[in-house]
Amino acid sequence: MHPIIISSIVAKSGIPDIQEIKKIGRGKILIEAKSATAANRLVDNPAFTKHNLKAFIPAFRVLREGVIQDVPTELELDYIRRNIESPGIKILEIFREVFLFKTRHEVRPFIPKSRICFKCYRAEHVAKVCKSSPRCLYCENNVYNAEEPCP
Repeated sequence: MHPIIISSIVAKSGIPDIQEIKKIGRGKILIEAKSATAANRLVDNPAFTKHNLKAFIPAFRVLREGVIQDVPTELELDYIRRNIESPGIKILEIFREVFLFKTRHEVRPFIPKSRICFKCYRAEHVAKVCKSSPRCLYCENNVYNAEEPCP
């Protein structure tokens, strides 16, 4: 069906607040309304059923899912739920979990192992990139050899 035919059906039914009507695929027409009320009136309009057409609002236009990153895992979900604000958007649910093959898994914080240099025995780098001189693990002085062990 052509968008012009749909436009004439919408115009004759007297539905205001229509922003745009366009073809989006084979047998599909997108009608954008200016408000949620106008969209609901459009779906409930008997003019579509009279012409053997079906109008609906896709779920992705009604419900949205989002991810907020960089929230400390120490914060309890109840605390986040009480304090989260989103103007004009109602937050239905928050959780710290993922699905893998349709199985729910809790997400826990990743704590990486600390890196130790086996040349100078300092943290956060490895011997391959170390710019310090070699040191003893126990006394932090110069490296001792097999004949002269660390005192």
